[in-house]
Amino acid sequence: MAAAWIIEWSLHRKDSPIQDVRPHILPRHWEADRVLDYMRCLFWNSPLSTPFETLIRVNKRKPEGILILNQGRRLIYGDATHLTAC
Repeated sequence: MAAAWIIEWSLHRKDSPIQDVRPHILPRHWEADRVLDYMRCLFWNSPLSTPFETLIRVNKRKPEGILILNQGRRLIYGDATHLTAC
């Protein structure tokens, strides 16, 4: 068993507005749903979205056009540019 959840960006293109691609490290004892909540906030507060779009979509559990996968030990949140946790 791993010691932590590691969240990383998967960038769709090299000229992505995401500049800081350092991994986010969360406690292993966090449940997958809590990690997905963290990923949701991280995604919508990234430079991929305008503040107005963030305000509208951050609280939606399943925003249109967003892939949300919970495969137990592997989580994905986003679209072409997305976050992966394992």
